[in-house]
Amino acid sequence: MFNVAKIAGKLNSNGVLPDGCIITLKEITDLLGVQHSKALEKVIKLSKEPSFGTVSKMDFVYNNKGQTIQTLAFTKKQAIAVAARLDNTMLMQVIDKVEELEKQNKVRVPQTLSEALLLASKQAEVIEKQNLALESKSQTIRNVVHSENTYTASQVAKDMENPISARLLNKMLSEAGVIFKQNGSWQLYEKYAGHNLTSLKETKPDEQGKTFHSLRWTALGKNWIYKNWTKVKQRVSMETLSEWELKITNDLPEIPMPRKKDRNF
Repeated sequence: MFNVAKIAGKLNSNGVLPDGCIITLKEITDLLGVQHSKALEKVIKLSKEPSFGTVSKMDFVYNNKGQTIQTLAFTKKQAIAVAARLDNTMLMQVIDKVEELEKQNKVRVPQTLSEALLLASKQAEVIEKQNLALESKSQTIRNVVHSENTYTASQVAKDMENPISARLLNKMLSEAGVIFKQNGSWQLYEKYAGHNLTSLKETKPDEQGKTFHSLRWTALGKNWIYKNWTKVKQRVSMETLSEWELKITNDLPEIPMPRKKDRNF
């Protein structure tokens, strides 16, 4: 048994490399033709260096009979350092071996039933976490998309970080190529239609019995405007941008007058 503080105390007896590790000491010594036990003594001394990092123990199957040897598992950086310490003339062979293992996506083919079951269990756990994250994200999107609330241009403009008028909001969205006016009503350009950004609400009949369609923004559309407002400003004319800046400046709080006791007369 290894008795070094920086070597992980829990033995990995399933033959699977710990997370972040790519090669074992046994594989390196076999490649270099070095005795494992002697190499182990050097590695234990090397592991005491602060920059070396923590080393993991594991059981490694080294023959077709299923016999195992207790060895150490290394990251790529640790493996190169170990090889340089054991036999610097063979360093490039170890680096080639490490890169070969990296190309295999650091995934080892299970050699026993227990290894296969463990690998399958880990993969299932990863897939389950991914599915839960995807389900949570999808639910958030559904909550926004299927929200029954819709907002007028006045409501959208009022709730902005820097509130403006509905007229100015529509003017800027129009110049940015988001909406256009048709028969007196605002419409989305075709490229933005079909994404549940807006809905059309029919107005009440006027004195002549005529009705109009009013463009309203969904919760998704409202958030979409806020998220892309900087891009909207980049697409409008200088005159309109100046109008927006003037509106924002005028709405800034006034600087208070100094109190009498603070004045220097």
